[in-house]
Amino acid sequence: MREDKMEFLTPEEVADLLKVSKSSIYRLIGEGKLPAIRFGGKGSTVRILKGDLDPFMEPCFTPKEVADILRVSISAIYRWIDNGTLPAIKFGGENYTRRISKKAFGAFIELHKVNSTQKSK
Repeated sequence: MREDKMEFLTPEEVADLLKVSKSSIYRLIGEGKLPAIRFGGKGSTVRILKGDLDPFMEPCFTPKEVADILRVSISAIYRWIDNGTLPAIKFGGENYTRRISKKAFGAFIELHKVNSTQKSK
């Protein structure tokens, strides 16, 4: 008989994995977007089943990482995000952060490739 290993993580470990603040993790838990197990009452031990992170684990870039890859300013990245040119995911509450999925970044690059038959001016 096969035994499945259940791996639990602390909110701090999840925050490190997702590159967000610990308060963002607690906010996601509070909003019901991230399942968690609480042992005891409020202020008690919280654990997150690693398998429940799958929807959040799509490979993503931060806006700074995209700016570094493209060798452009971070303000250009935020401008593209704000005008809808570069799709990004809002992560968190009032002081949210943004993430650009690798899939969305790839599509952005493909859309902006210069056709080799186009002449440079």
